[in-house]
Amino acid sequence: MGDYGFEVKTVQNPLEAHGTALEFRPHVITLDLRMPHLSGWEVADILRRDKDLKRIPVIIVTGKGEAHDKEIAKYLFKVNDYITKPFDVEELVKRIQFSLVRKDTLQRQEKDFFATLSVIGSLAEELKIKNESLERQISLREETVVSVMKALTIALDAKDSYTAGHAERVSEISLMIGRAMGLAEDQLRRLERGAMLHDIGKLIIDVSYISKP
Repeated sequence: MGDYGFEVKTVQNPLEAHGTALEFRPHVITLDLRMPHLSGWEVADILRRDKDLKRIPVIIVTGKGEAHDKEIAKYLFKVNDYITKPFDVEELVKRIQFSLVRKDTLQRQEKDFFATLSVIGSLAEELKIKNESLERQISLREETVVSVMKALTIALDAKDSYTAGHAERVSEISLMIGRAMGLAEDQLRRLERGAMLHDIGKLIIDVSYISKP
């Protein structure tokens, strides 16, 4: 494989495979299935359980060509490729190159994905801040509206003591009726304000025209 530009590290004892992989950090790992001490399945399982090695492409190179072995390799042990002996070296090289390209592509996609998540997170935080600011502005506006309405109600009471408290009573009764009708909160709020201001015209009318004798 050195003739194809690869630096190769060979391990004869599969018990040393995990430690060697941690030290050497290969770009691709090839495994046989029939080995002493540990099978290729067991070594693949050990590699896939290690957070530092689990992303390294693993290619099984074996004399076992049964279909179920290939399915086990792919779905159970997350093996990237499966080559049956005897094989052509150039075919193995192509499989290795393909695994490397696929690994790089997946890493770029993952990097782009997390970069996108970061942007979305920043936008979400910015939107949250703007939303909180808008809610504060709306709350202040509501408080201002309520204050103005109370001031107008006080002015109405001061102008005609005979009907003092009338606006509040109409407002309370209107809310009772609205709740009985099942109106939503925003509808009740509009109803309450309308009731409080239903006599607002009295502020500009001479009280002598509307006062009872």
